[in-house]
Amino acid sequence: MTPLVLAIERTELAQLFCPERRLETVGILAGMGILSCAIFAQTGLPLEFLLFPGLLLAIFRLGASGSAISIFLLTAPAAYLTSRGRGPLAYGQSTPLLHRIFFLQCFVGVALVIVYSVSSALRGRERLENELAEAFFEADAYAAQDYITGLANRRTFDSQLKQEWNRMLREHGTLSMLMIDVDHFKLYNDFYGHMAGDECLRKIGSILARVQRRGGDFVARFGGEKFAVLLPRAYSQGAMALAERIRQSVSDACLQHSPYQAGIVTISVGVGTLQAEESKDEKLLIERADQALYIAKRAGRNQVAVWTDGVGDRT
Repeated sequence: MTPLVLAIERTELAQLFCPERRLETVGILAGMGILSCAIFAQTGLPLEFLLFPGLLLAIFRLGASGSAISIFLLTAPAAYLTSRGRGPLAYGQSTPLLHRIFFLQCFVGVALVIVYSVSSALRGRERLENELAEAFFEADAYAAQDYITGLANRRTFDSQLKQEWNRMLREHGTLSMLMIDVDHFKLYNDFYGHMAGDECLRKIGSILARVQRRGGDFVARFGGEKFAVLLPRAYSQGAMALAERIRQSVSDACLQHSPYQAGIVTISVGVGTLQAEESKDEKLLIERADQALYIAKRAGRNQVAVWTDGVGDRT
């Protein structure tokens, strides 16, 4: 009985007798006890094999702890009735008591082997399923993440933009976006090399992730040296204030950029805002932010421009 006691886990036992599973647990355990009494109360018919389907049911539905309790409930009436010369293992009153107990021990041993074999196989399958689920979760997380910067990638950004656009239509609100471009990044790559360029993008991504924002704002790498920030329920004034904080944070980082006249890495930011009543397609927001970014770059870079009725205002 020692292996049975060790197989019973307190946590698993609590789950078996929680309100949601209590009826099923009690039903299966009571069924095992009743079935054992019925089989071992009669003599002459070898019906002990009928207990094995019940044990398998207990393993699959109640786990290792439940099946251990099932064997207890099986063994108690079996031991009592077998010692009284009843049941399929007694072989009549003429069979010595020691022999009857030996036959019962063999039967219980077989039951234990079945229980632990099947239970081990089920635990192995459960562990494999958990590992597979974790692998899928990790792969899904990597699929949504930009490899270099650790920010959300373009695919995730497009999905988030669609969700926020639909929410804006439902709420009849506004949606703003920042389009961020690293100034003269091709010069940076040509001078320092692409590995240094990746590190530069990684540092800028880290700055974007650290800049104080609202909880619902969403930062992503848009592609190449471009980044994007979605600002739900934000008007152009608030979006411009955040854009300026981001621009200043990158400038304050003083990332060296020798071939560029400024001597440090800077960014240009375009701000686009969309209202529900003028929105037919979420891509219009990207177009507005991109046009504002073009205005900021054309005006000399390292500044913020906002799209306003087709005209860019610079800050």
